Amino acid sequence: LCSGLVSGFAVLLAAFHLLPSARLVDEVFGIAPADDACTMPCWYGVQPGVTVEYAVLTGLKDAGWTLERSCNAAVYETCHEFVRGTPGETAFVYLTSGRVIQVALFHDSLTLSDLWLAFGAPDYALIPPSRGFFPSFDTAFWFGSSGISVRLRVGCPASFRDLLDTPIRSMLMWNSGTAMGGATGSLADLRQLFRWNCSL
Repeated sequence: LCSGLVSGFAVLLAAFHLLPSARLVDEVFGIAPADDACTMPCWYGVQPGVTVEYAVLTGLKDAGWTLERSCNAAVYETCHEFVRGTPGETAFVYLTSGRVIQVALFHDSLTLSDLWLAFGAPDYALIPPSRGFFPSFDTAFWFGSSGISVRLRVGCPASFRDLLDTPIRSMLMWNSGTAMGGATGSLADLRQLFRWNCSL
C-alpha cells in the first residue's frame, strides 16, 4: 500500500510539472481545453490545406489578431502578416488559390522541451552542412504527427539539456502530406554535430 501511494504521488508530481508547458503550447496555438474541432496542424482554427482566406481573416480578427500587411509570399500566391499583443506575436499565413497552404509563427516563449512534451519526440532534425567549431549553429526539428517544424539556434558549448532549453525561433505548420525538407538526420546525428561544432 505504501509503495502504491508513493508511486501515485510521483505520477501526480510529474503531471503537475507538465501542466504549465502544455498550457503554454495550447495558448500559442489557440487550442481551447477539450477542443476537438481543429486537429494538428492547427493554429487558432486555421488548418493548412483546409481553411479558406475569408475564414482566416474573420477568425483571427475574432481571436484578437490584427491584419498588419501583406508579406513576401515567396513560393506561394499570397501572404498576410498578423500581429497580436505587446511586444507582439507575429504570424505569416501563406495562401494559394484562396486556401491556406502554410503558417509561420514567430513566438519566443516556447522552448524545444515544451514542443517535445506536447507533441512527442521529433521524427528527425535538420543537419547543417558545415563542419567545424562555431559559436552557434542553426537546426530544425520535424514533428510529423503534428505537421509542424521548429527552427532554433543552439549556442556552443551545448549539451542535450541546453538544446531542450533553447527558445524556438520560428514554427512552420505544413499542409497535410508535406514534410520538412533539407539535409535531415536522426537525433543521434545531431548529437554527433554537437561533438563536431561544440567540441564536446
